Amino acid sequence: MRATDVRDALKSALENITPDTKTHAGDLFRITEPGFDVIPMDRQAILERARPQEPANKLLVSADPYLISFELIVSYTNTPGVASRMLKDGDKILDALLDVPVTNAQILTIDISGGADLIDEQGQRAASYTIDLEYDRRDT
Repeated sequence: MRATDVRDALKSALENITPDTKTHAGDLFRITEPGFDVIPMDRQAILERARPQEPANKLLVSADPYLISFELIVSYTNTPGVASRMLKDGDKILDALLDVPVTNAQILTIDISGGADLIDEQGQRAASYTIDLEYDRRDT
């Protein structure tokens, strides 16, 4: 498994989350590329490598797994019920991420920590998470 495959597994898990409530028809979890031309919307997210790969220093059938970290930032527009949506989504985000090693045998461990809840001057909100993974780098 390569680091891009790890990222793709995270992206797939997140984009398959079904929100409890929607503020509009397109209100779904979507991973976008970071950039200045992106207009933040509910549940639009950025998933970026937060720390480069490194050896895990654990021997696994004659191979050393790799560690990698990603930062997930999920945006929310300041509409009625935003705090409730963020709380409900937090449970679903963790559930989806914790399931990634179950559905991807080469992802060995996952550790998730909440980074911060942020509010900008326009009232736009964001929830950030740090995702640390250990994966089997061998092509199997």
